[in-house]
Amino acid sequence: MVAGPRLVVFDIDGTLLNTDGIGREAFAEILEDVYGVPTSARNHDMAGKTDRQILYEVMLASGLTEEAIAASADKVYEGIKTLFETRLTRDRVTLLPGIPAILRHLSGIDNVHLGLLTGNLEPVAWIKLRLVDIDHFFRFGAFGSDARDRNHLPEIALERALQHTGIPFTASMLTIIGDTPNDIRCGKHVGCKTIAVATGQYSFEELQACEPDFLFHTLEKTRQVIDAIFS
Repeated sequence: MVAGPRLVVFDIDGTLLNTDGIGREAFAEILEDVYGVPTSARNHDMAGKTDRQILYEVMLASGLTEEAIAASADKVYEGIKTLFETRLTRDRVTLLPGIPAILRHLSGIDNVHLGLLTGNLEPVAWIKLRLVDIDHFFRFGAFGSDARDRNHLPEIALERALQHTGIPFTASMLTIIGDTPNDIRCGKHVGCKTIAVATGQYSFEELQACEPDFLFHTLEKTRQVIDAIFS
């Protein structure tokens, strides 16, 4: 079925799971606590963005300089991690339709390697996945703590895959699965296959306008998704 090695990377929020808005809570509380000024975090458009990008967008809009933001960025990241550790509970995490089945299926195929490509800070990503017991499907990924611009994450994912598997994956061997236009754009940036799923805040029609290679309402139809990955 698989002619050569394949790397399939998943976004987290809106693609694998939802966390009941706790990410927005974390940013709103931690940013105001660290920087001491009002922010627009509770209303800011965060979908498909890296956590580093969100930090700078929100705080630049609040009048801070890049230098001032950077000086306390590590405090922000640590604060967000701590908030997720203490406040995110299993009942606030919802696995999205079809996810356990598609992960089990892919993990059972020889020569297929699974990874993450997410705007989440790396520690936060693992916290979320562990709570719903899907962390064991993944060994590596590219995270929001790795780059401010999501377009840089696919190349980081390829590098991490090489480190963990010893396989020099190229963009033609990579598939990105996500729920936002930014997931599609970052895939197009490196020329890999993109699969969009309308389980996040963007509608099927909005994602369709971004011209992903494949588009699904959910990932419940395992066979159709598998066929798209290996087409």
